[in-house]
Amino acid sequence: MKAERRSSGRIALLWAALALAGMTTLATRGSSRESARAAGGSEGDRDGEALYAKNCLSCHGDSGGGDGPSDLFLKKKPADLRSEAIRGMSDDDLFSRITEGKPPMPGFGRRLSPDERRALVRYLRALPKSGP
Repeated sequence: MKAERRSSGRIALLWAALALAGMTTLATRGSSRESARAAGGSEGDRDGEALYAKNCLSCHGDSGGGDGPSDLFLKKKPADLRSEAIRGMSDDDLFSRITEGKPPMPGFGRRLSPDERRALVRYLRALPKSGP
C-alpha cells in the first residue's frame, strides 16, 4: 500500500513538473520566436523550436542542458544537447538518435515525421555551446 502511495505521489509530481514546464515554455515562447525572427531565423527553425518544446524540453530543459523537470524522476540524466559529444555527431547520427531513441529517451520515429525530426536537428544545431 505504501509503495502504491509513493508511486502515485511520484506520478503526481511528474505531471506537476510537466505542467510547469509547459507553462514556462508558453510564457517564453513568444520572446524566443521574436528573437529568432529578428536574427533571421527560418520557419523550419521555429518549427524545430516548437517541436523541442513539446517533445524534448521536459527532459532536456529550456537550454538543452539535460536539466528539465522530468530529470528528477529519471535514473539516468538526460544528455546535455549543447555538449561537444552531441555537437560532434553528424546530422544523420542526430536524426537517427531522435528516430530510434537511446534509453531513457524514447524514439520519435513513429511520433514525428522525417521533416519534423530534421527540424529538431536544425534546432539542436542552433543551441549555444555548453560550458564557459
